Amino acid sequence: MRRALLAIAGVAGGVVLTAGPAFAATSGAQAFILTSHGRGQPGILATGPIHGAGTDQTVGQNSDRFLFQQGAVNVNHAATAQHPGPQAGCTFFYSERGTYQLAGGTGQYAGASGGGTYVLNDVFFAKTKPNGTCAQNAGHDVLLIVAHGQTTLPS
Repeated sequence: MRRALLAIAGVAGGVVLTAGPAFAATSGAQAFILTSHGRGQPGILATGPIHGAGTDQTVGQNSDRFLFQQGAVNVNHAATAQHPGPQAGCTFFYSERGTYQLAGGTGQYAGASGGGTYVLNDVFFAKTKPNGTCAQNAGHDVLLIVAHGQTTLPS
């Protein structure tokens, strides 16, 4: 499982997050990395004005809420390109590029604004049915989303 996630990370373009100071800037460069391997809410690492480790809560098809200890931030997103990849047996590949906009939040992230772009890579391992076909709704996936942009937090 870990090798699959690392392979996807290589496809998305290596990104290294470094620890920043213990305080948040008012505005600046922002990075989010979301990972999931089919169990529970996706995990998030963030650097920039919004920083720390948290989880992703899906609100709608094009909206999420990133939950951090310091507060939550609302995120609206839209795909600009979608690429269903090849199928290898019951393993399916998918990638997507898009844009995101921050739409306020709570706690330290109340009033957050800004936006940027993201790249999503997903590998879905479908279960094989007894007749040899793939179960489209049963299995697990490995997901990696890397986003970069700008964030402004009100003073």
